[in-house]
Amino acid sequence: MVSIVVSPPFHEFTAPYVWEFSRRSYGPEMVDFIMVCWMILTWPLTFFAARAAIIAGLTVAGVYIAYRLI
Repeated sequence: MVSIVVSPPFHEFTAPYVWEFSRRSYGPEMVDFIMVCWMILTWPLTFFAARAAIIAGLTVAGVYIAYRLI
């Protein structure tokens, strides 16, 4: 759920930087392809980052609770 909510703003924020970088390095046809690939890749990037953050948060909370109960 977190990645579905975060992916569009992340893509909107990073797309101009990716477009400018690819425009300086590649031709116009390749820039369009890179932008489509970037649009597709933003969901897995945010999914795995959110998953890692949630797992880390739950682990820290579990250790904290276990420490407080001992």
